Amino acid sequence: MKLQKEKNARFSTNESPVNVYTESHLPEEAIVGIMDDIRVLDWDTGLKALIPKETCEFLQKHYEQRFPEEWVVKARQEVNIRADIRRAEGIRVRRPDELNHQPVVTPHFTTGGIPQRYAGCNILASV
Repeated sequence: MKLQKEKNARFSTNESPVNVYTESHLPEEAIVGIMDDIRVLDWDTGLKALIPKETCEFLQKHYEQRFPEEWVVKARQEVNIRADIRRAEGIRVRRPDELNHQPVVTPHFTTGGIPQRYAGCNILASV
């Protein structure tokens, strides 16, 4: 059997095009999200195979509504702790401004006030 000869990648050099940070190389800056006025994601039937039954029932019943306040309080505490840890590590932390949660209405769709991709955002980005 004759095997095909492996070709080198176009960008093949000794340097990687990807910059990777490890625990020994902390990032300079982190963007840590906020938990203000977060909403339940739009229901998608594909979620049914991935998440527990109780969670499916909650999502189907409450999609595009606000999460219960006690959940939001706990989530806010966790995200604030994450920001505090980053600051204690000497990393500059930025927090996003609160979004405008007005309903979005078009001829093709309507949302409860925030696009699905932003619902419940817990953003942690590092630079």
